Amino acid sequence: MNDNHNLNNEKIALVTGASRGIGLAISKELISLGYHVIGLCRHPERSSFHHDQFKLYANDLTNEKALLKLPDLIPDWEKISLFVSNAGVGYFSPIEEMKIEQIVELTKIQMLAPIILTKDLYWFCCG
Repeated sequence: MNDNHNLNNEKIALVTGASRGIGLAISKELISLGYHVIGLCRHPERSSFHHDQFKLYANDLTNEKALLKLPDLIPDWEKISLFVSNAGVGYFSPIEEMKIEQIVELTKIQMLAPIILTKDLYWFCCG
């Protein structure tokens, strides 16, 4: 990992699906380890967790155009040194019973969004 991008050694993590469940638990653990956490979720107003090292941003991971705008919307984007791709959706039925819209949503959230975010963050985290 390249730490040259963050001269203050401030640890900043990006966590998707950070407003509840496993994503929130990961965010709390990262805060306990000294990270400032930038969280992405669909509805930040629904989160009951508040901390000065935790900031939630509304984002729909199925919207590629919105994902590409994140570097311009989130302060300190270039200082992110850890990315946790936690967001997910689950449909619990046989594949032959799934609707095409469900397959597209699942693919965008669990495959496309992590690839786009990893590509955008690579040079800051690892380059």
